[in-house]
Amino acid sequence: EVLVKKRKLKDSLSGKQFKIWNIHNASTYRVCVKIRGLNRTTEENDALRRRLLYEIRQCVKTLDFRLALKYVSLLKKV
Repeated sequence: EVLVKKRKLKDSLSGKQFKIWNIHNASTYRVCVKIRGLNRTTEENDALRRRLLYEIRQCVKTLDFRLALKYVSLLKKV
């Protein structure tokens, strides 16, 4: 029994999130830089490292290698 009907919209934010060369990846990078400045504990830095690794994978999938290199540079600083 289907309880929820899923709607697929071509112009939705989630639909654009994983497209090649989207602007959301750059915005996420800026957020990660800010998070690095706010982090105080080792646990927070570990969480940021995991997030950066995830974002690097997303950049590679969307062929944004320039941004992936920025994430790698940020990862080395954490």
